[in-house]
Amino acid sequence: GLQRPDHVAADVPYYGAVPDGARAADWSRLSAALQGHFGEDDPACPPGAVATLESTLGDAGVNAELFLYPGAGPGFFDDTRGDGFVEDAARQAWIRTLEFLRKHLG
Repeated sequence: GLQRPDHVAADVPYYGAVPDGARAADWSRLSAALQGHFGEDDPACPPGAVATLESTLGDAGVNAELFLYPGAGPGFFDDTRGDGFVEDAARQAWIRTLEFLRKHLG
């Protein structure tokens, strides 16, 4: 979204690492609406880092909503991972994603 902001209308990342330089990035270039889904127990994107990212995005004027799912770790949405899949979190994230994309993409 930051590289080609004129080509992206909506962005929905699922977990992954919250970038270390999140505060330093020029988020104001991001014109896409953003919705993110993170597991509360994922060491790559701990709640504090997600909260910092959400605050930073808000300060930059980015239309963003980030969700943390309690009891969910890395790969909580991947139903092929028997040990990491969290059905309730995955279902809620998917419903939110579909509603978000319908709202922003039509």
